[in-house]
Amino acid sequence: MSGCQIDSLLLHELGVGCPFATYLNVSNTNVDDTCFINIAKNLSNLQYLDLSYCTELTEAGFYYLVSCRSLKKLSHINLSGCVNVNGNCLAYIGQCCPLLTSLVLDCIPELTDDCMSKLALTCYRLRILSLMQANNITDKGLKYLAKNLTQLEKIFLEGNRFISDTGVSALMGLQF
Repeated sequence: MSGCQIDSLLLHELGVGCPFATYLNVSNTNVDDTCFINIAKNLSNLQYLDLSYCTELTEAGFYYLVSCRSLKKLSHINLSGCVNVNGNCLAYIGQCCPLLTSLVLDCIPELTDDCMSKLALTCYRLRILSLMQANNITDKGLKYLAKNLTQLEKIFLEGNRFISDTGVSALMGLQF
């Protein structure tokens, strides 16, 4: 459904008609918090969710994940280009998606070292993390990740101007 016109009613009907769906790609759509709530409420078997460039999602939609706790099977989520994603959103995802092993956070200008701290404390099972073009992350953020994401196997950092050899060295202690 990538690039299609989507509304909350459609996602509700999708959840009712396909309750066992495991894969959903709604990237580059007008998905907002109401749509996201319907995804969380009605598609509890999702393992793969692509919300990249859904710019209408806010912290309120992610907070709903905490209260409904329905996406427990989610192992991959792509939030690239979701400009409203912040550290709280990442903490909510970590609290509600215990099986999450792959997270893509490319091109999100609001990501900071504080966000990496929250991510590292709640998404500790991550094996794959993409932070390309996350221009506000520094070596300090990578040190948080290195300390807590002990299962991390792959990390993508292209286009980050504040990351140096020091930050990358902190990650080298992990088993890549």
